[in-house]
Amino acid sequence: MHAGDDLRGPLACHPPPRRAVPARRVRRGADRRTLADDDRLPRGGSAPRAVLGDPGRRGAIASAVRRGPADADTVGPAGGALPRGGSAPHPPAPVERRGAGAAPDRPDPARGGRRPRDPVDGAGGPRLGGAPCARIGPVDAERVLGDGRADGVWCRLGEPLTVAQIARGGPAWLCLDAQHGAFDDAAVLASLRALGAVSGRPPVGVRVAGLSDALIGRALDAGADVVVVPMIETVEEALAAVRAAHYPPLGRRSWGPMSDLWGAAPPSAAEARTALWVMIETQAGLDAVDRILAVPGVSGVFVGPFDLAIGLGRDLSDLLAADGPDDPLPRIAAAARRAGKGAGAYAGDRERAGLLRALGFPRVAVATDQSLIALGTAAALDADAADSGC
Repeated sequence: MHAGDDLRGPLACHPPPRRAVPARRVRRGADRRTLADDDRLPRGGSAPRAVLGDPGRRGAIASAVRRGPADADTVGPAGGALPRGGSAPHPPAPVERRGAGAAPDRPDPARGGRRPRDPVDGAGGPRLGGAPCARIGPVDAERVLGDGRADGVWCRLGEPLTVAQIARGGPAWLCLDAQHGAFDDAAVLASLRALGAVSGRPPVGVRVAGLSDALIGRALDAGADVVVVPMIETVEEALAAVRAAHYPPLGRRSWGPMSDLWGAAPPSAAEARTALWVMIETQAGLDAVDRILAVPGVSGVFVGPFDLAIGLGRDLSDLLAADGPDDPLPRIAAAARRAGKGAGAYAGDRERAGLLRALGFPRVAVATDQSLIALGTAAALDADAADSGC
């Protein structure tokens, strides 16, 4: 045997026959197409982006192989050729943008101040990064809500996905509680990002933990449409809240949005949307309510009847039943009307919500995220028990 002889013997000159290669399947979205024998791949090569065949043969032009939404290729009409060295441009999906001429997604008083519910599957509407996203940019809360009844939900759990699911149910507004709830900076930012995928999302407020430039600025930088500041008792405190919430010349807020999910609006556009609501919860705040609401930059007053009852040394049920013009809650509502400012309150249930509306507060938090989960669970179990005859 010579050194050059192949140890495999006679098989060296007769390689095994090549097995038939099954037709390759190319995936395009939900469709699967097969490259037929007429469109078989060239020897020693990989599948081209687009396989062009003879117009007279079956499979004249196979569909383009799309790698993903960011770099998809498009094949032109039959008989046409792609440009040398590149692929045909793939036009981006149209994105709906709300401009000055777009009708605001106002809550309907006939539906109890609720917005239309979002479709469960998020079908239709523009998309952002492959996910449905009908609104690009923060919401002008005052323009959207108007002056009529607007039923909202108070969120305390600090769970972004829960916030987004509640928003799909159609509340007129949401408020994330960073004072007594579990919302920290990260939870607020994550919740606002999750809401970006909700079609026609409602305006979102954040109740900060106190009167602080840093807390107010960070809530607005995260994307809040409204900031709610608790325990305002004097004109000086109202002015300090305005300075923290607004850009110069009205305030001293600095520029630095934390999220680019909706695009960064210039300070002038963000300033036009900023809404600041102050909370009246003590006797001192009640005594100064007219002067507080006269401060430029204050958009409205929000009442926590539980804290107000504690601050006044009164029983909650007595406070809600007092409907004379000089009683605390009617005084606050009347001051808001005189100043042309909004008036809202926390109720937590339907009974208190009805009482507060009758006292002059059209924007009421009718439920919390906690209560909605508990009530929904109980309702589902009760319905199942009724169906099974238990």
